[in-house]
Amino acid sequence: MLSNYFFKMFFQKSKLLFLFFFVVKIIFADAQNNLPEKYKSLGTVYIFQIRNGAFPDPKRADGHTYNNKIYSAQAHYNNSSVLIFVPKNFRWSSQPDLIIHFHGWYNHIDSLVETYKLIEQFSAANKNALLVIPQGPKDAPDSYGGKLETPDGFKKFIYEVLDSVSKKENKKLSRPGKIILSEHSGGYRVIAFILLQGGLTKNIKEVWLFDGLYGQLEKFAVWLQNKNVRFVNIYTKDGGTFDNSKELESDLKAWRIPFWSGDENVLTDDILKKNKIISVFTPIEHNETLYKTEFFRRLVTFR
Repeated sequence: MLSNYFFKMFFQKSKLLFLFFFVVKIIFADAQNNLPEKYKSLGTVYIFQIRNGAFPDPKRADGHTYNNKIYSAQAHYNNSSVLIFVPKNFRWSSQPDLIIHFHGWYNHIDSLVETYKLIEQFSAANKNALLVIPQGPKDAPDSYGGKLETPDGFKKFIYEVLDSVSKKENKKLSRPGKIILSEHSGGYRVIAFILLQGGLTKNIKEVWLFDGLYGQLEKFAVWLQNKNVRFVNIYTKDGGTFDNSKELESDLKAWRIPFWSGDENVLTDDILKKNKIISVFTPIEHNETLYKTEFFRRLVTFR
């Protein structure tokens, strides 16, 4: 009798657990499906599942453990989504400019665009480029970039993105134009590997770090040896990037590479226009750097 009781209790709890995850899955699916409708006044949102996205990836086939908690492959590393935003009045060409943004820890595409107002900021900048947001580790404390960290992995990703948009828009997008890589927080690592071996280094003209210089300084430093690139590093006091940002400034001085350094409240549009390397201290919080002062919009405007 007792065994039957426990069996029934286990069965009921299992059904409730299944129902919970089923409802959560529907909610996330609905949120993603609603994005095109939500932003249709600003442009067209496409969400594709692509082969050459960051995930799934063999190195996360067994998930990821952080602080003794397991983040399963099924829940956190099995999403190959990429969002592409085509602004209204976009002027098509065979080599479109692209701004690729990588999210940080504990995030996913839907929460990213809504919390940080990326599409609104991008649209307000009124620049002729496509916004591309790949899904990284979904809602996980992880900076690993999956297949985008492999040699030519970024190149394969970009060409599949262009092919997917081409088919939807009935346009011939043959190759990428100018590429800008943007990130917040933990998105820094995948950018560093893309600069090192992603396959499209010559196309990458700018990198923007929104409180994300946690490591990989040598990879960024090598890329900064190029003369015709632009690098903007925004850092905070308590976000964990302060020391690395100051170390990079010291290295730039030693290499006699000119750069501008200062507080965000004195950063003028003229400074943004004239300087190739910019190191900006902001007094706002780590999670506010991407949207509170609309810094993302300002950088898109002066790209």
